Amino acid sequence: MPENIKGGFWLYDEVYPAKSGFELHVLFDIPFIEFKIVAEDIVVEGKNH
Repeated sequence: MPENIKGGFWLYDEVYPAKSGFELHVLFDIPFIEFKIVAEDIVVEGKNH
């Protein structure tokens, strides 16, 4: 996890299937950095429009 993301905005994310489960790719604006979280089991929730 990047140390200098306090005060930054979560700009974009994508979820991909991976061999060991799933990868969540996240883009922050301060600093402009992408990182990923890897998990075996996840739940994705969202609003129905």
